Amino acid sequence: MNQIELSAILSDITVLRQQSELLRKYKGYGFNLIRLLGAETDEVKICRLLYELLSPKGSHSKGRKFLRLFYSMVLGKNFSEEVIASSWVYREKSIRNRRRIDLFIEAGAYKFPIEVKIYADDQKDQCKDYFQYAKAPNGEEPTMYYLTLDGHQPSDYSIGPANFIHVVPLSFAEDIIPWLDACAKEVPDTV
Repeated sequence: MNQIELSAILSDITVLRQQSELLRKYKGYGFNLIRLLGAETDEVKICRLLYELLSPKGSHSKGRKFLRLFYSMVLGKNFSEEVIASSWVYREKSIRNRRRIDLFIEAGAYKFPIEVKIYADDQKDQCKDYFQYAKAPNGEEPTMYYLTLDGHQPSDYSIGPANFIHVVPLSFAEDIIPWLDACAKEVPDTV
């Protein structure tokens, strides 16, 4: 490669970088309201945001659209419209022993406890208690969802000595961010 070819390539790269920067500014890429508000590690605020988006009565005015996406993309459930219409979403659902489940979704007989952990330690028997609460009257075993930054499993301290709980680990990067991206696509891009 000679000097003239190298110069042309570098010139093209410069133009592409400038165009990319203009697009980023125009589209608002890089703007992160959660980071701006200092809430990226605040479990309570993150749960409030997730609840607002999941709730069919949320201020987003999208009805059950975001919840439907959550069921399919995050929980891997493809429910009928009838089941989705019967869904209720709770934040800090109070149960026995003064425990509160971060997010709890009910859809008819289906119950989905979701424990969110951002730099917090597990509590003794926490997931076990949530799992027990979510058991259906017919004895059908629920699934406990455990949402963390990196998608790790809860500790044995939280699950309890029996380790019989079905836990699905979720991560913000692999599960929540793609869902949020899909939700954002449901909102018109207007200026």
